[in-house]
Amino acid sequence: KEECLLEAMFVLQCIDRRDEEVISAAINSQDHRLRARAVRVISENREKLSGYRGLIDQAVSDEHERVRLEAVRALGEDHDLAAVASVAGALESKVDQFMDFAIWKSFRDLSDVWLPKVLSGEYSFDSNGTALLTALEAVQAKDAANVLLNLLESAELSERAKVSTIRAV
Repeated sequence: KEECLLEAMFVLQCIDRRDEEVISAAINSQDHRLRARAVRVISENREKLSGYRGLIDQAVSDEHERVRLEAVRALGEDHDLAAVASVAGALESKVDQFMDFAIWKSFRDLSDVWLPKVLSGEYSFDSNGTALLTALEAVQAKDAANVLLNLLESAELSERAKVSTIRAV
């Protein structure tokens, strides 16, 4: 059944068709490869699928790193604050070198969305110091020092996050 779902997704994609039932079955599959492929198909058809963001957000917290990686990659193409928050949520799971790069790239690609709001004090990554620090390191913002100093004063950070924040300043 899993192989049939994968083949169905490829065939439908080749003829530029989407079947939400097939995609739903794939994203809920036991096979991580099928879930990852479903995320790619969902990403490539974001304007044509209902519930796109819910499916991508589900994938960000998937148990398998390949599925999460596809989700973070997809979120880097969504230019809104909800995508930024979802990318930050990926930091809560295991982060290997590939995920680290995907998060870094997504934060850079979305910097026009979040950076002005962070620098003005409107957005703080929900007081998640690790996410804020990761995002600021990704863009190497010239005004980041003030934001980081405020973070050191206002947020409860782990010792590791404090040291990283001080180094970043």
